[in-house]
Amino acid sequence: MSSIYDQVIAAIQQHWRAHDNKYPQKIVLASAQHHSLMDIRRIGRTALAATGEIEADRFMGTALEIDDTSPGIVVSIDGVRTALAG
Repeated sequence: MSSIYDQVIAAIQQHWRAHDNKYPQKIVLASAQHHSLMDIRRIGRTALAATGEIEADRFMGTALEIDDTSPGIVVSIDGVRTALAG
């Protein structure tokens, strides 16, 4: 199983291909998924010696929403909801 980071990156890239390089409206994650995504981002920033805080409400230009009833979805530019691939 791929990490939540890989799943979100793949979903954004797939959306770009399907929608002429436009970003999705948002990505909806459960709290545990969001926490894992933030942890992976912190590790990456530490490895790159990056400074500053991580945006907890955005990822690669896409809004992040937390909803514990969500299995992890992408809401496309046209409102279609698609589950993250795992």
